[in-house]
Amino acid sequence: MKTSNPIFKSDVFTRPQGMYASEVMTISGTVNKSLFLLFLIVLSSFATWLYLMMTHNFQSVTLFAGTGIVATLILGFIAIFKPTSCPVIAPLYAVFEGFALGSITTLLSLRYGSIAFQAVSLTLGVALAMLASYKFGLIQVTDKFRSIVTAAIGGIFLVYMAKMILGFFNIPIPFLQGGLFGIAFSLIVIGIAALSLILDFDNIYQGARSGAPAYMEWVGAFGLMVTLVWLYWEIIRLIMILRDGGDN
Repeated sequence: MKTSNPIFKSDVFTRPQGMYASEVMTISGTVNKSLFLLFLIVLSSFATWLYLMMTHNFQSVTLFAGTGIVATLILGFIAIFKPTSCPVIAPLYAVFEGFALGSITTLLSLRYGSIAFQAVSLTLGVALAMLASYKFGLIQVTDKFRSIVTAAIGGIFLVYMAKMILGFFNIPIPFLQGGLFGIAFSLIVIGIAALSLILDFDNIYQGARSGAPAYMEWVGAFGLMVTLVWLYWEIIRLIMILRDGGDN
């Protein structure tokens, strides 16, 4: 099964491994684990926000954010190459992701006020809209659809990698800096992230239907969480551009 999310590898839904082979993946189990991971992110983010607001030690934002980002990158690679580790890796990833989300969002809230509430509300709204679109068949997951979304994600990844590399030399990419092109690009990325949720929903459904091993509930929940966090960050970026009058 082809997929754009690296967490969902092509053969991972059909190969029973170890102690989980005697059990099977279910949609309800995946939903429960997804909610648990989101709870851990919210709890970790809130704890980080509470610490920063009570101590006013905003210099530690770099420490929280840096630790969270580095840890999630390492844990993410472990999950990709060893999916059976997701029952342990996914909760750890959620906690460290909360450190990054909580610290950076706290700093942004000092400048942009209610940006966190707006971003969370929009993320949930988009996710529910995509879930309804998938459930009622408004968007059909075909091989062509998967290929287009996968190619789009690959293109976005290359653009962001180029931005990071050029950033070392203080060379900006104009259409990522703001203005109408920045807004348009941000909207396109949000659209691709939203469509990626459709693929995640379908991967979970197909995994449950094919009788994938039970540990795949954690893999499914992990993949969905990663996409939701991506969507949240992109919405945050768009709000920043709009709040700055398109000059971010």
